[in-house]
Amino acid sequence: MSKSNNVGLAGCIGAFGMMTIVMIIINLVIGGICFDYSLWAIIGKDVPWYVDMLCGLIAGEVVMPLALILFLLHFFIVFPLIVL
Repeated sequence: MSKSNNVGLAGCIGAFGMMTIVMIIINLVIGGICFDYSLWAIIGKDVPWYVDMLCGLIAGEVVMPLALILFLLHFFIVFPLIVL
């Protein structure tokens, strides 16, 4: 009998689980930072870090592009007006 290197279904489930964990960690960290920046840029409020992380986990896919748009608007529109 020859031994096979086929991992089968367990390898597929393991890889999917690992990718899910990585995405959760990315949403927790980067989503939390982006949520904190967006909240501060829009209404000027700051919340505790654990609220940022929870909201980043829930709304990470929306908050990350929003934070980028807000940063670009701030950098190219508001910042030049302050310098002048």
